[in-house]
This record gives sequence, C-alpha cells and structure tokens, in this order.
Amino acid sequence: MTTSSRIDASGAGNRSLAVFARFSAVFVGLANLTVLTVLSNSDYSAWRSVTWTEALPFVIAVVVAGLVTSEIFLGRFKPLALKEEFFDRYRVMVGTVCLGGVVSGGLVGGLLLLGDLPAGGSLTITGLVSMVLTAVPVVLLSGFFGALYGAALGFIEGLFLAFPLAAILGRMRNGS
Repeated sequence: MTTSSRIDASGAGNRSLAVFARFSAVFVGLANLTVLTVLSNSDYSAWRSVTWTEALPFVIAVVVAGLVTSEIFLGRFKPLALKEEFFDRYRVMVGTVCLGGVVSGGLVGGLLLLGDLPAGGSLTITGLVSMVLTAVPVVLLSGFFGALYGAALGFIEGLFLAFPLAAILGRMRNGS
C-alpha cells in the first residue's frame, strides 16, 4: 500500500491534514492582520486605541477567509499537496497562500470602506437608496483593489511560507 493510499484510507490522516490546513490558514490570516495593523501605524498607538468591537469584524473576516481558503485547498488541491515531489507541494502552498490573500484582502478592503460609511441617525428611504447606489460600487471597487493587494502580498508571502508548509505536508504524507 502506498503512502498516499494509506493517508486516503485512514481517517486519521485526512483529519490531521484538515486540521493542519484550517489552523495554518487561520493563523496566517491573523498574523497578516496583525502585521498590517502594525505597519499602518508607526507609533503603535493603534494597539491601545482599537476596541474589540472595532477589531471584531476584521478578525471574523480574516478567519472566514482562512476557512474558505482551507476548504478550497482540501477540496481541490489535496491530491497535489500529497505528491512525492517537494516542489509540487511548494507550488500548491504558494498558490494557496496567494488565494488566501485574495479572499482576505477583498473582505478587509470592503470592510475598511464600510467602516467609513455613516451609521445611525435618521435616514430616509431616499437617503438610504442614494447611499446604497453610491456605496455598493465603491465598496466593491475597494474590495477588488483589496483583493489585488492581498494577491500581491499573498504571493510574496507564499514564496517564503511555502517552504515550511510544504515540508510539513511532506511529513504528513510520509506518516511521521
């Protein structure tokens, strides 16, 4: 029995790969959110001024993006991720990290703009319609540019992170 068929036949191998994929995708997303927060404020004052209610939508968006990316990885790229060759696994991991950057960048880009929209107050139906007609295209455009930014950063980051991730996948493939 080959190693790949042993992993596919055993439920434990599939579960450990699924747990690894989900955990690493969420961890990479949260680490990226932390780094972007630090880079956006050079004086580190944002850490003291951000409340949980302000940070929670971004954390949820990054966690959702990580889980969506890991499910795409498990559904589409699992056979490639368990191949014998290291550089096959490396290519899959670079693409997966880049895809995670696209998804999280699009969500965070849209959320950043939604946070700037006026909230509360007395809003009439015509005011709501005009806000939706102007805000939706702008939020979509912001999400698109966020996705492009996330793709570029995800690709660059993937070039570095894919080495240890591909090595771990190789260890999981070998059953050790």
